Amino acid sequence: MFRKYLIILSAIFLFTSAFAGEIKIPNLDKGYYKEQKVYVPLFHLIELTTGINSDQLKNIDDIVNVTQKNWLDKDISIDKKVNDNSQQIKSIAKELGFIDSIYPSEYKKYDAILVLGAKYKTMKERVIFLKNLFNNNKIKSRSDIYLLGSDRPITKKEFTNLNKEKFLLTENNLLLDLTDKYSLNYYGNIINVNSICEHTGHRCTRDDTLKDLIKFYGSKISNYQNILVISNQPYINYQDKVVRYFLYKNGKKATIDSVGAKAYSDIHPSLILQSIAKDLYMYKKLNYNN
Repeated sequence: MFRKYLIILSAIFLFTSAFAGEIKIPNLDKGYYKEQKVYVPLFHLIELTTGINSDQLKNIDDIVNVTQKNWLDKDISIDKKVNDNSQQIKSIAKELGFIDSIYPSEYKKYDAILVLGAKYKTMKERVIFLKNLFNNNKIKSRSDIYLLGSDRPITKKEFTNLNKEKFLLTENNLLLDLTDKYSLNYYGNIINVNSICEHTGHRCTRDDTLKDLIKFYGSKISNYQNILVISNQPYINYQDKVVRYFLYKNGKKATIDSVGAKAYSDIHPSLILQSIAKDLYMYKKLNYNN
């Protein structure tokens, strides 16, 4: 019976995130938490990692508050409950749709593709995943390919992994270099969105790159019918909702599918929990905070 509940919630998560492009704000289906049975895996995950009993969680606000406080607002990478239950956390996350690869619809022509910036290893995986989609005929036509990077300075670890190629000093430089290395221009028109935040005193975030995407290419995006977002697990679900929120908020009505490679086998469970917490927050924001 428990597995049945997990499968039900897994289907709902996937529907409301990576393949929910036909849903439009402000008329998103609010039935996600209407049935008590869909709480089961989330409640189990919360109790497993925080000790908080499900009796204390009455609605979406309670769940978002608890997961934000316990999975995001503190360093859980050193939390004993999280580390001791690593495999169980990953097992539940797999059922919820935060572990396995997600692929695009075979029946859509994508007008635009958004490649989300990140640390070097993650961006490389995203670029390779996209190239493989083209090579395996999962994407059947040329598209506008947007690179959503920023002026974030590369870390010492990234610098070491790059054999100290000094010209690759920012996230955007790395993304452009990967795009060139894997010849993405062969598959579409490359459009570079390089967010500059250094002068503001804070590091660029996903919000900054999406704001610049709308600012500089909003009229072009308004003409798209289908947009594909390239991320990777366990980030696909919540990043889908972030992209969806910004585009719909700014009147862009394209269908959005978000895809990406499976999570690394050695991924720390804290990253998975953080992604689920962010996904729940964005779910609430999309459904209830209009």
